[in-house]
Amino acid sequence: MNKEEAATSEAAVNELADNEKVMKKMRLRDMLSIPSLYIGPTISFKNVKWVYEGDVGMIQREIMYTPGLWKIFDEILINAVKNKDRDPEMDTLKIDIDPIKNVITFYYNGKGIPIVKHEEQKTFIPSMIFDPLLPSFNCTDEEETVTGGLNCYGIKLANIFSTAFELETASTDLCLRFKQTWTDNMTIAGIPVVEPYSGPNYTKITYSPDFDKFQMDLLNRDTIALLSRRVVEVAASTPGVNVYLNDKPLPINNFKEYVDLCLKGKVDRLGAQLKCVFEAVNERWEIAVVASEHGFQQISLANKFCTTKGGLHVEYITERVTRYLFENLKRRNKRDKTGIHVHPQTIRKHIMVFVNCSIVSPIFKDLSKERLQGNFLYTSVEPSENFFTELEACGITELAMETTLEW
Repeated sequence: MNKEEAATSEAAVNELADNEKVMKKMRLRDMLSIPSLYIGPTISFKNVKWVYEGDVGMIQREIMYTPGLWKIFDEILINAVKNKDRDPEMDTLKIDIDPIKNVITFYYNGKGIPIVKHEEQKTFIPSMIFDPLLPSFNCTDEEETVTGGLNCYGIKLANIFSTAFELETASTDLCLRFKQTWTDNMTIAGIPVVEPYSGPNYTKITYSPDFDKFQMDLLNRDTIALLSRRVVEVAASTPGVNVYLNDKPLPINNFKEYVDLCLKGKVDRLGAQLKCVFEAVNERWEIAVVASEHGFQQISLANKFCTTKGGLHVEYITERVTRYLFENLKRRNKRDKTGIHVHPQTIRKHIMVFVNCSIVSPIFKDLSKERLQGNFLYTSVEPSENFFTELEACGITELAMETTLEW
């Protein structure tokens, strides 16, 4: 290749690189101008939600919240928990929410992000994961995952919709610590700082949500209570990890304790504590059922995401419970000749179900991940005979019969 050909080839490569940068910046501009396509609504809604308030625990009340803000918090939270899969030695996760400074901080131990440069991109891998204008280094459609996080895109969204975002990650093996800061909706990337380090492995993420993008003024009580609920749910679904919220250890270590926390102080019409039927079906499925006097209710987690709109996992368990109680009631009525015919839908209206499941390569309805659309084998989830037997005495059948008689 002569000098002229070499110059032409170099110019073509530079032009391609420049075009790629322009396209990436256009994509960033689109994300900021049409946020609903990426993080959901960025306006506030009034709705009844389960929230966590340290002084009273888990409660259900009407709140004002912004789905988009909730999502970017969730993306960081799920990515932090995912580190437990990469390093089973991880045993600590700390989240601090500071409404005065408008700062949210995540800290977790265990092996952090590799502090090395990507062979092709010649860029530090931590920068590639968190910078919206750089490709992620480990995006594979084929890789099976039971976290459900969008490692290729999701964590970048938190970066984009913040006024400031700082990443620290440290490696004991490499004796290095990496730091980088992005500002102004990540349009300004600070220079990565890599320095010698001799302490334990950890990763720390600190960010300030851009309130202008969410039409908010501050992290108000409702928002903090909703985000705190998510921290509690992660504590409930991540065995072996001690979770702290604002420097206080959460009193939740498993899903059964989470169910108990939700039902704490909840009584039936006679003033007795609601009777809960709980079962860990297998290592990936935990379920609980309780009688409801306020219509069908569900609290569910799919791959640690809060599926507030339910989905196939909730419908499957609910259908199994409803069918069993319906068939059992038919046998009872035939035996006792009561003449009471209870419809399955009446039984369903008196069920409150809790589900915590981990599914390989889950499919959610949309980016909010509030509804699970698939992907699991029903045959792998079969509650025990003892679970169904206990259902007979939890009060659902009696409520359904009373409702039928009132009609």
